[in-house]
Amino acid sequence: MHSNAGLLVPALADAVPDVRRVVFVDAALPGTPAARRAPRGAAGTQRPSRAVAPPWTEWFDEATVAALLPDPRLRATALAEQPRPPLTHFTQSPPAPPGRDRLPCGYLRFSEAYRPVAGEARARGWPVGSLAGGHLHQVVAPGAVAEWLVRARG
Repeated sequence: MHSNAGLLVPALADAVPDVRRVVFVDAALPGTPAARRAPRGAAGTQRPSRAVAPPWTEWFDEATVAALLPDPRLRATALAEQPRPPLTHFTQSPPAPPGRDRLPCGYLRFSEAYRPVAGEARARGWPVGSLAGGHLHQVVAPGAVAEWLVRARG
């Protein structure tokens, strides 16, 4: 699971019975506070329950997005496919039920911003690895990430 989707792991693991292992990738961990401020430009005129955030690429300046997705074609594809999460995504945390760590878990860190979270994963006794890259390294270098995951599965 990547980024704030890590917060959804307990619910997803309960919904999908064949899940045997989870790898958090530059991700928030269930049961920990996540830095999920509403992005720039998210104030809407709709009722809060229906309001959606702008596409994530509008949360940052163009240089930041280009650094995360340096290939222009890849960036164009990502721009065309990006979701618009509801604003409640930034104000409500999913529940972290007891037993949320029942599955074997691991953590793969790309960016410096997730170093403290990787430390929390290590404190939980999970194997932790890192690949130098930006927060979207799995998009920029999918082969390297897949190789790491296969080796770690061992």
